[in-house]
Order: sequence, then C-alpha cells, then structure tokens
Amino acid sequence: MAEHLREAILHALVAALCIEALVRVWRVEEPTLRLRLRGIAVALPSLYLPALELWAPFRHSPWFEARWALFVGRRFQSLELLGMSLSSWWLYGLGSLGLALFLRDFLPSAAGAFERQWLEVSPPAAVPGALSSVEALAAAMGVRRPALELLDCDEAFLHCRGALRTTVVVSRGTLEALDERELRAALAHELEHHARSDVRTGWLLMAARAFQAFNPVVQVVSRAITRDADRRADDAAALATGDRLSVASGLLKLFRATGGRAPVWWPLVARAREENVEERCRRMLAPPAPGAPPFARVQLAMAAAGLAGLLFFVT
Repeated sequence: MAEHLREAILHALVAALCIEALVRVWRVEEPTLRLRLRGIAVALPSLYLPALELWAPFRHSPWFEARWALFVGRRFQSLELLGMSLSSWWLYGLGSLGLALFLRDFLPSAAGAFERQWLEVSPPAAVPGALSSVEALAAAMGVRRPALELLDCDEAFLHCRGALRTTVVVSRGTLEALDERELRAALAHELEHHARSDVRTGWLLMAARAFQAFNPVVQVVSRAITRDADRRADDAAALATGDRLSVASGLLKLFRATGGRAPVWWPLVARAREENVEERCRRMLAPPAPGAPPFARVQLAMAAAGLAGLLFFVT
C-alpha cells in the first residue's frame, strides 16, 4: 500500500509540473483551458494509476524497471536518513502536508456551512433590487435564473450553493458593503458559476481531494482549478455588465469586509489569498485576455495522451 501511495504522489507531481510547463509554453491565458489542463493533473493520479495497477502490473517487475522505466521510486528505499528510508520520508512528510492542506480548506467550509444553516432566511421579495438584477442578468447571459436567498447577518458573503439546484446566497452585509454596480457585477459572477455548474465541479474536486488527502500535489492543483473558475466567472461578469472596474472594486470590498477569512495562525494562507485577490483585480483593470484558441481540444488531447504515455514509464 505504501508503495502505491508514494507512486500516486510521484505521478501527481510529474503531471502537475508537465501541465504547468505546457501552460507557460503555450501561453495559455484563457481560464477555461487552464482549468481543463489542470484537471488532467488531478484526474490522472486518481483514475489512471489505479487502472495501470489493475491492467499493467508488470510495470513493477524487475525487467521492466531495469529496461524501460524512466524513474523507479523504490530504488530510494535502500537510502536511509536518520534510520528511515528516503521513500518513507517522502511518504510521511508529503502525506502529512497533503492532509494539512486538505483539512485547511475542508474544515472551515464545513464549519461555515453548519453555522449558516441557523441564520434567518428572508424571501427574495425582501431584496427587490438584487432579485431584479438577477433576473435581468440571467436573461442577458442566457442562463436559467437560479433561486435567490437572503441571509440576515452582518457578515459579507455571496456564493452559490447546491450541486443539483443552484441557489445564489447573499447576506445583508453584502448588500450594505456594495453599491448597485458592484452588486450587479458580483451577481453576474455567481450566475456564471451557476451556468458552468461550478458548485457540482467543486464537490467533485473535494471528493478527489478527500480520496487523495495524502497527496499535497492534488491539493495544490485543485486550489488552482478553483482559482481558474473564479477568473472565468470574473471575465463573464465583466462581459455581461460591461464594467470591469466594478468587478474589481466589488471583489476587493468583499475581501476586505470578510478580512480575507484567513486564520491568523497561518500567515502564509492569508498572504496567498491576498495575492489571489490582487491578481484577479489586476486582470480586471487590464485589457481582456484573448479567448481560447481554436485548437484547444487538440491541446487537451495532446496533453492527456502525452502524460498518460510518460506516466506509464514512471513507477
């Protein structure tokens, strides 16, 4: 079992490095293509490696490792540091890091969802401005209007929930923090998440992260996919409202109103979230990035096939 876990981390690392290299070599700026490319780096260790273990067990035979393998992880078992093999240090060290990264995101999300279920919910008629904005934006963006829910609390947050039936949840604190144009832009952002079924994708990503909670590479790449989904929603909001500045200012106001929701005991997390918001705001203040190239599907197929071939020879 330990050998399979070490190989899963190794495959994820190779896949992630190759994908990031392709993103830079191909100069991929369009968020959807970046998201799908990074999805390959998450899917391969989760799905491809178990298939290899089932259908190609000969990859771990001495003759294959000696003649065909490009990298053999088990060779590091003979090297020791402080009485423990390097491969064990690799597994225990990275496994602990992966679990910490998973719990860092899962526990606050679960706690927040639990706390919000006790908040008072007001009908959509209580926020006529937001309701009319959602209806108009949904029609303009060509998407089905989701349900709208108002939570009576001072905390500022705005998000989609519901994997099967999307509901846009907005708090009274958000309505007080944003002006009319910023609220429109923020709602358009959430409507894009709704149109793309990003809530469902997020649950699938969380399931993949839970399945590979020991794998820090999967945790990091999954977070990058979430950020790409947010950039895609930012672009759609800017296009729907024609107001890139309001997208940026609304994002910044909501971030400041929540204090970044970063734990004070983990300053690196706080700084990473600040940098993410800064980067998203800079994108909105810059000219729009070019769309996906016409051969995006070819790029995806090439990346998936090339990585599948490469990882076959990494044991």
